[in-house]
Amino acid sequence: MTVKYQRQNTNFQIAHFIAGKHHTPDAAYFELKNLQKDRQGALQREESTRLRFKSRRIKLEQQIKSQDESERLIAEADLIDLSNEEQEYYDLVESSKAELNFINECIEKIQPLRKYSHLSDIEAAEACQAEEWGFELQRRAENFMLTSGTIPSDHFNTMRLHPDFETKLLPHIEDIHQALQQPGGSAKLLALTKRDDTIPKLLGLTKTDE
Repeated sequence: MTVKYQRQNTNFQIAHFIAGKHHTPDAAYFELKNLQKDRQGALQREESTRLRFKSRRIKLEQQIKSQDESERLIAEADLIDLSNEEQEYYDLVESSKAELNFINECIEKIQPLRKYSHLSDIEAAEACQAEEWGFELQRRAENFMLTSGTIPSDHFNTMRLHPDFETKLLPHIEDIHQALQQPGGSAKLLALTKRDDTIPKLLGLTKTDE
């Protein structure tokens, strides 16, 4: 069950399921950069939202001075609702700031591990594609074989389109078959393909922290 409280993503989600799901530091870096841009955009709207709250409050305070009791009571009720709305909004702002701080810390931690940090972000995003896709296709093949015993034809076709199919992906498929044919094959395959948890650990969350 996913649990969130005033956050777009929790630190746990970022470390394990968003940035941490990637196989290479460069891909994790770009996932974090996308999160960073999203949270920065949300916070950039803080000033305009604050001014709108102020404008609404001025209008309501003026309406409270009305001689019409009905209008005055509605304005008082709206002012209470506005105060609650403001409090909720600024609580979310603080949560967004905390989330952005964690994302920035993650970017700093992942930076030294990157293979293509010497390139511009646009160039690096392209340069890391083949390696990241290769690892991802391997992982999908493992999951298919473990759960259904076969690789679907559409996924196999995608694997064949990868430039490293013959040198890396096909040998990996053969290793999967060999592992599964042995007694206790599923356990052996899981041991053979155990995920490197360097990235989630690096981002500050280990099993004991959970």
